Amino acid sequence: MGEQSATTRVCVLILAAALGRPALAAGQPQQQQPRIEVGAGGGVFAAISGKGLIGLLMAVGPRLSVNVNDRTSVDLIADIAEPNESSGLYGLYGIQLRHLVREGDRTRAAVFITGGAVGGFEYERVAERRTERRDGSAVVYRAYTEGQLTSPAAFSGGIGMQRVLARRAAFRAETQVIVGFGELGGMFLTRATLGLSIPIGGTYGQTR
Repeated sequence: MGEQSATTRVCVLILAAALGRPALAAGQPQQQQPRIEVGAGGGVFAAISGKGLIGLLMAVGPRLSVNVNDRTSVDLIADIAEPNESSGLYGLYGIQLRHLVREGDRTRAAVFITGGAVGGFEYERVAERRTERRDGSAVVYRAYTEGQLTSPAAFSGGIGMQRVLARRAAFRAETQVIVGFGELGGMFLTRATLGLSIPIGGTYGQTR
């Protein structure tokens, strides 16, 4: 009878420990998302084809995030390509949904997945030019600027993490695969970036 009672107590303790661990994890303080975040990042784009790697491109740019709720957010991203011989700016912009799949806390980073659309942009400033005619007169072409924003021409999907460094700063790392469609069908890029995020109108706090 005593052995049966001891065995029962051991089983109860094991069951309580098994049920208590998830409850303890759920009871740990989770990071609360501010409504709006701004940030910047930089990274590498790799163009890939069936023959392998075509080329690498460095890019940096700003990011604006609107957190719809604690798990779903909308990101607006601009990646400005490294400077070249022209006086303009070129790059890609992205509109993506970001969904939290693992909440972060004091000991671990939050993990999220992303999906969205990608397009291109261009901004160029053309300097003033003068051309002399045969009769000695000159034709002046005034300086002007021009910009262009294309419609989305590619899909993106990926995964990333964000780790809070302080109440007003967080580190973010993410990677995406970008696949073109329509006129850009067959285009295949990978994007890997590192950056910082800063909350606006709030801080990175704890929910409980």
